[in-house]
Amino acid sequence: MPTGVSLKRYWDKTIGKFISQRDTLVSQANIERLADRTNYAPMRGEGRLENIPYSFVADGKELLINLDLPDYQIEKTNVIVTVKDIADLNGNTLASPVVMDFYVYRNPLRWDEKHLEFETQYGEEYTFEAKVVNLTGKSRRFTINGLPVWITASETSGSVGPLNEQTITFTISPYINIGNFDEVIYLLGEEGMSEPLPIHIKVRGSVPEWTVDEAIVKANLTMMVIGQVVIGGRVMNDPADRLAVFGEKHRLLGVTNIKAESGLAYLTVYNKYFSETQLTYEFFDASTGIIYQVIPMSEKAENFHEGTIIGSPEKPEQFEANNGVVQTLYLKKGWNWLSFYVQPVSGITFGELMDNTTQWEVGDGLEYPKADGSFMQLTYKSAFNPKDPSNPIYTWDCSDMEVEIDGHSMYSFYSVSEKVAYMRGYTITETMNIHHGWNRISFLSQMNLPLGTALADYTKKASEGDIIKSQSEFAILTVDAQGNKQWQGTLEYMSVGQGYMLKRNAPNDADFKYPTYYTPSPYASGVMAKHSPLYDNKTASSMTVVAMADGIATEQGDILTAWRGAERCGVALADADGIFYLNVGDVIESTADNNLTFTLERDDEVIASAGGRQMRYISNAALGTPNEPTAINFSISDSYDSDGWYSLDGIRLSGKPQHSGVYIHNYKKRKSLNNLINET
Repeated sequence: MPTGVSLKRYWDKTIGKFISQRDTLVSQANIERLADRTNYAPMRGEGRLENIPYSFVADGKELLINLDLPDYQIEKTNVIVTVKDIADLNGNTLASPVVMDFYVYRNPLRWDEKHLEFETQYGEEYTFEAKVVNLTGKSRRFTINGLPVWITASETSGSVGPLNEQTITFTISPYINIGNFDEVIYLLGEEGMSEPLPIHIKVRGSVPEWTVDEAIVKANLTMMVIGQVVIGGRVMNDPADRLAVFGEKHRLLGVTNIKAESGLAYLTVYNKYFSETQLTYEFFDASTGIIYQVIPMSEKAENFHEGTIIGSPEKPEQFEANNGVVQTLYLKKGWNWLSFYVQPVSGITFGELMDNTTQWEVGDGLEYPKADGSFMQLTYKSAFNPKDPSNPIYTWDCSDMEVEIDGHSMYSFYSVSEKVAYMRGYTITETMNIHHGWNRISFLSQMNLPLGTALADYTKKASEGDIIKSQSEFAILTVDAQGNKQWQGTLEYMSVGQGYMLKRNAPNDADFKYPTYYTPSPYASGVMAKHSPLYDNKTASSMTVVAMADGIATEQGDILTAWRGAERCGVALADADGIFYLNVGDVIESTADNNLTFTLERDDEVIASAGGRQMRYISNAALGTPNEPTAINFSISDSYDSDGWYSLDGIRLSGKPQHSGVYIHNYKKRKSLNNLINET
């Protein structure tokens, strides 16, 4: 801030100290009258100076000063050098000291970029590159530190040749959630000097599928709302944010984006009827992916009134979050294991709940848990309409039943096609109760979390052999000689909106809670992760197999495939120990029996097969452990004739197969359908 006082500092030789002197240049009243209180020069803080050891050599007009301490102690700091009492040829000394400020930057290893910024899509793996550059004439070793758990590097240590560079590939986990994240990756050299690489990551997800029906728009009955959305006391002004309005049965009546300059939303509300319609509003926060239920602060905006304008640019209608959120659920074709972190309002019927979720199709269904622990199969179907035979009635079974969503349980949904559903309610944070045997559990979190983090509370109460499985992946708890517990398998993260099954071996019940975060996190989000496992199980149940190949030496990365008849029902990769973590789905469409056959592939060639009498599919069976894996006996394909046809059991056929199925020919799997041979 401006002042009318001038401050001078000079060295007083008589007392050996700096003396301050203040002179009044102009009255402070004039300064206050003329000062600009909005724009002014920033003030530099006075840092603490520290003396460092040095030595010097003078040669004629040149002065060489050496700093006598390791480079890493002064790297990326300012060194202030003061030279005084220098005499000229006549013995006259300098009137004032000469001061120079040097910035020390001596690191021989550098990143090729000073900072990185990029945007990635939620649920997708993303890679980027950075080069380590060696500026010196000798080879240098390096290590990379500061990597968050959701970023992996192709190399975390190595060496770079003289005047050379090395490319490092970084991979961002698909489980990092929607948001803006700032991280710093450090390059550390042999001398202890570090080189930071700041990265700014924008993760964005799918925008809600909000499109007003053309038939509603053509009715040309409208009202206008000019508003602002306030969340946590902050006016939302991201142009990617969206405000939407809904009528009865959650029919979309209008949607608009937010204006960045003013934070205003100019929302046109459409309707097909002149009658008063109750309105509800939702707000999509693009920076977090969360859909909030928002409420208008005035009663005028609560109902549709044709031709009215509510709010103005000078006095916009205020919308505030009322603690209600909308959970987004991505339904794939087939069965889906889902869980809810939102609790719908009580007293709602099953039909009302489902009709406000998405546009269902005939054949969609779900398993609804009953009080006695069993399940009801509820289906969306069409029924004859006696009032209008040409327009059938579409409804759910038991649509008038009062429903209470159990946030602790996993729900199995069947979807005829891919669709997006939205569940509205209030967030749930409750204790999970686990009993002996299999438990259908939800994941009560708005964050994708590493498995060990998500189950940290339960792991303390778990025992060796406990299993956690999603629809397509699983992990099993192991305990080493020191008592350390670790989850091993293909399931590495627990994802928002996914349902799980947990097998507890101990006879007693156990309670646990998922972690709660109150600050932004790389794993914070409000949508379900769209992760694609090696084998996407679309059936309602599964069995888990921890297996090793018997009769053939396996290599890391070998592919084990399980079959029921001609249907593939599980795929796993061999880990460094040659163990396969195989999740087998229940292929109910298969006409074969429950016997499983197996093939082993390497470099896109079938190297071995196993017959079908070794193992049968049993729902929720758990075979093998990492310490005692189940053995699968294989026959080596070296005995195969490259021109011959073989079954998956390794049995040679007399000729080209005439029946539908999967066979081995030329060391490759081929599918026969009505005598038409295709590579699978």
